[in-house]
Amino acid sequence: MAYSFQTFSVGQVLTAAQVNQVEVNVRDHQHGVAGVSSIGQIFTGTSTNDDAAAGKIGEYIESAVADNAVSLTTGTAKTVTSISLTAGDWEVSGCLLTAGAAGTTVAYIASGVSTTNNTIGAANTYTMLPFNSETVFIVAAPNILIPTVRLSLAATTTVYLIAQAGFAVSTMTAGGRISARRV
Repeated sequence: MAYSFQTFSVGQVLTAAQVNQVEVNVRDHQHGVAGVSSIGQIFTGTSTNDDAAAGKIGEYIESAVADNAVSLTTGTAKTVTSISLTAGDWEVSGCLLTAGAAGTTVAYIASGVSTTNNTIGAANTYTMLPFNSETVFIVAAPNILIPTVRLSLAATTTVYLIAQAGFAVSTMTAGGRISARRV
């Protein structure tokens, strides 16, 4: 059987004939047609410079806090901020900001995303920067970008930005941003 493929624009209203052809193609192909559901609807997002609506491809959620928002305890994972994501596929990323009091020595800083409060996530969900244990930060430590992580969620889930640092002599705080885009 020969199939004809046609490109549709985001948000384009299909004619009855186009919907009928899409439904035939989906029925005849077990794997379906990319971007088309089994009932012939086009997946929607946004086609302009606004925000995609909740539940739509491109939906964006973010939380950010100042670099002195959370006090850290050496060697202990701590939640910096969090976001709530509904069921679906998401790409989550973030950035950690840290600051230490004068004289604070730092051995390492780690940051990542996790679905468990106050817990560093699995491998490939965090970044860890080791330092010479004599490294002293005067006020600010480097910003740490965390890897983009794809999460496929079956139900609404809280996703946390986590910080952990090994430090001595004085105090250290953290802040940062966690964001997610529905894909």
